[in-house]
Amino acid sequence: MLTPRSGRYLIALLLVVKLALLVWNAAVFDGKTYDAGYQSDRAMFGGLRPGKTAHDPPAYYLAALTVPRPADVPQAIRETVGEDDEPGERLRVAQPRPSRAESAFRSELLSCLRYSNVLWLGLFYTVWLLGCLPRLVRGFQPWFLSSLLLLAIPAYQRLGAMSHPDNMFVGAAAVTTALWLLLRERWQAGRAIAFWQLGLFALSIGIMAVTRWLAIVPAAIFSVVCVVYTVRAVGPKLVALAPRLLLLGLLIGAFDLSWVLCRRAAAHEPGEEYAASYFPKLDRDASGFDYRRYYTSFHLSRLLERGRAASHDSFPGLVHSEIWGDEWRSFSVSKSKDGKETPRRVLLGVALAVPLTCIVLAVAAIVELVEKLKRFRAEARPRSKASVADLEADLVLIALVTLGAAAFICWQAGPGLLPGDNSSVRFNSIATLFPPAIALLFARPLPAVAFNALSGYFLSLFVLAFPLAMYWPR
Repeated sequence: MLTPRSGRYLIALLLVVKLALLVWNAAVFDGKTYDAGYQSDRAMFGGLRPGKTAHDPPAYYLAALTVPRPADVPQAIRETVGEDDEPGERLRVAQPRPSRAESAFRSELLSCLRYSNVLWLGLFYTVWLLGCLPRLVRGFQPWFLSSLLLLAIPAYQRLGAMSHPDNMFVGAAAVTTALWLLLRERWQAGRAIAFWQLGLFALSIGIMAVTRWLAIVPAAIFSVVCVVYTVRAVGPKLVALAPRLLLLGLLIGAFDLSWVLCRRAAAHEPGEEYAASYFPKLDRDASGFDYRRYYTSFHLSRLLERGRAASHDSFPGLVHSEIWGDEWRSFSVSKSKDGKETPRRVLLGVALAVPLTCIVLAVAAIVELVEKLKRFRAEARPRSKASVADLEADLVLIALVTLGAAAFICWQAGPGLLPGDNSSVRFNSIATLFPPAIALLFARPLPAVAFNALSGYFLSLFVLAFPLAMYWPR
């Protein structure tokens, strides 16, 4: 039903629409960002001042230093945490209300960060659609389906309206993935890999690592990949290999280690103080929490009736509502009537076929991977670069998805779990997992009937998700 030429034009058109939405949302957003007080505190110092709850590295907040601070606005942190009389309890310290000038300046800081999101998410979309997916999937049809599904997800536009370091994380992760694939392409074609190319790859890993604490997973995975390509470029000789690995390790670790050392030098290592700063009563209630019901149940009727999952609902329901709806109302008009209830309910219902489709494709991908491993083991040595590169791509993507999801779930089931208010289940924490997962699921061509059906379905999702991807100002 689609030719490669018309399909590429359609994806290009939808990409332009998504980029335009990023600019529109940044310009008109007048809602409240995630943890606005904390984010404006970090922006006040460009992210460079460590604190008890400063759990995010400073890279994302450096853009806020370009905003001049008025002389009558104090450079102060307001989201401080102190100790209550009860042992083990931490509560927020009451402070005087900020002046009108300070409130305006903090709002300007968040706006600056929000506009920087256009760059980070613009990089994310462009690099994945034009650089990564064409090198990870086989042929036009898989590329078209994977690109269309990625563009259909409305939650990335909601993330772009938030002043949050996860925006830089998704952009930096896309660039790092693209640099790995370029190294893989050069090695497979038999071309030499220059040390400056390895250095650029290592630098991108280091920058990604200093965006968000969850970046530790892809940073670790790509660090191993960097070592592998250094060995391929230099050879196994230790005399030539050791100094290059040391220099690349310094490039990767310099940014993140500098922030860790700065925090420790200031005696501000976030730990229990941060974990218990949110609603101490809910932290105590976690002892009797029903984890089995939380992770295995899915209340479909409640989801469709309310247009969102309940805050105490199941983990699958919250994730589905976060991806395709607006679970925490961060993208809805909070102080007036929400006009998106009907589009949200419709989209949540129609999108229910996405996880079912992904399960079917995941089973097929696992079967193919097993067959691929059998062929790889049976292949005569030395094995062809094509088979090694193909298996390498599968293993790296699987590691990114499984280890990244495991890190998020372990955190969410521990210090991030707040029974009765599970607002830690947010799309921004898992936004980097979807592109590699989609690349794994759609890596192979499908029968014509399946391709046509999924093309129509994903395009319908894009259209139905448009009201959820576009912010409506008050």
